[in-house]
Order: sequence, then structure tokens, then C-alpha cells
Amino acid sequence: MAINLNGILLPITTAFTPEENLDVEGLERNLADWNGSGIIGYVVLGSTGERANLDETEYLQVIETARQAVPAHLTFIAGAGQQSTRGTAKEIERAAAAGAEAVLVNVIFERS
Repeated sequence: MAINLNGILLPITTAFTPEENLDVEGLERNLADWNGSGIIGYVVLGSTGERANLDETEYLQVIETARQAVPAHLTFIAGAGQQSTRGTAKEIERAAAAGAEAVLVNVIFERS
């Protein structure tokens, strides 16, 4: 499956309530506003997505909620990454099952 990378992919922040809970309704409202802005798609849970503040359930809820709110013709990429290769691979599988077309993985190399 080819995905469109020719244009602007909007990196989005994750909406939270004043009580620091995931704001699903806020996320849906934001996406509805941005869907008609001329972008070619989204990057959710990248470096601006506050992934470190979400547990696994919330992580998947963001992907599932966003995927449902984003029209199928727009590219949908989700950030993924854990402290281990196995953990990252499992998270990528969960992101794909939740609706991500592709993933953005942050890799850190340590020099010895």
C-alpha cells in the first residue's frame, strides 16, 4: 500500500483536560477543524504528541479516535517507540491494528 507523502503532514499535539486526562472530544474537534485545511495527513503521537504522558490504553485510544476522525484519503502516521526493540516492534503492531498506515520511530544510538 502506497501512502501520500507529497505535501504537509500535520504533527498534532494530544489534547488533555484540565485534570490531565486524555481529552478525546478535544482531539476530535481539533481534527475536524484541520481536516479541511489542505494538509495531506497527520502525524499523531510524534515528538509533539506527549506520548510519555500516556499509558498503553490511552496511546491506542488516541490512534483509534484520530483514525476515525480523519478521512480515509488523508495519510495517517503514528509515533511509536519503547525502550527495547521488542517493545517497539509490539507497539508498532498495536499502532497498525489501531489504524496507523505508517509509524514514525525515534531511534537513539549510543556510542561506546
